Amino acid sequence: MNIFLYYEIIVLLLIISLSALILLEQYFFSVKGDFGPRASIIIPVRGLDPGWQKNADSFRKLDYPNEFDVTYVVDPDDTGTADALRSEGLRVLISSGSCKSCGSKVAAQLTGLRETSGEAVIFADSDIRVREDWLRNLVAPLGKFDAVTTFSWPLMLKRTFLNTIRAGFWILGYDGHISAGGLLWGGSMAFKRQTLDNDYVAFMQDKVYDDVTTTNYLKANGKKISFNGDAVCFNAFDDDSFSKWASRQEMLIRKYSPRVALGFFSFMLALLVITVYGIIVLNPFFLSIYVLWWLKGVLTSIRIGRISFSIPFVSIASSVVAFFILIFTLRKKETVWRDHTYKF
Repeated sequence: MNIFLYYEIIVLLLIISLSALILLEQYFFSVKGDFGPRASIIIPVRGLDPGWQKNADSFRKLDYPNEFDVTYVVDPDDTGTADALRSEGLRVLISSGSCKSCGSKVAAQLTGLRETSGEAVIFADSDIRVREDWLRNLVAPLGKFDAVTTFSWPLMLKRTFLNTIRAGFWILGYDGHISAGGLLWGGSMAFKRQTLDNDYVAFMQDKVYDDVTTTNYLKANGKKISFNGDAVCFNAFDDDSFSKWASRQEMLIRKYSPRVALGFFSFMLALLVITVYGIIVLNPFFLSIYVLWWLKGVLTSIRIGRISFSIPFVSIASSVVAFFILIFTLRKKETVWRDHTYKF
């Protein structure tokens, strides 16, 4: 068997795997339901995000069939953030120190959980901007599931080179949720309150990370997790620390979802090898994979109602950046993000 035949076989395998991923993403994108009790949205905050006022305003305009409340939880030493949020008429709690060994975001979530009473509990990030039907679509499937999550589409507040690369990097998250078979994203996840019971609170007392740890807890206890792409939200950002942010994301995936990290690494290694070979022998067959990659992102953008041709195109380059970041962080044991040191 000559090397050209190997090349064709690898290209065909990559085309098949990418086509299967496209089909899976579209099939599992939407989940329906009619669950709609009183809801409590809990948003941990550390510092003021770019565009934070518009983010907060989007939570005021939610179209939901029942009552809901929004609570921001701020670290005790972050008084400036607390004052700014209160000046906009937002409900603010100071994070409790009862959770001595857990991460600050986990402590904030547990504080909010204790101080709210909605039958549906939603943890959201402060840097997301939500569509009016986000809450309704996030909570609705809870009649059949114990937890529901979604993933955000990137919203660049400024069009810079690093922001563009990050936007392309960000949409890889949709692939991670499908291939992981039920993975919570901490930026937007909903639960029945009884799911977050005393056992859950006790379990989280010494945990640093929220979403990956909660995912493992729920799976270990036989709970059902659903992804619902119809709960549309946007990650609003203006990045000035891309390398730190990207390193932390990949270190988290490598530690808590090694299957996803290994699958991504294997796919990208094969893709880069056949790309180099295809260029050397002047055979453009490998370009079909990049067309599929681009199409995958375009289809997702259509599903969320924010059609984009450029961000899916950039995601091709961003995936190469992500591949090398994954390699360069293999020996790295800690990273700093939002004034906190995270160890792996």
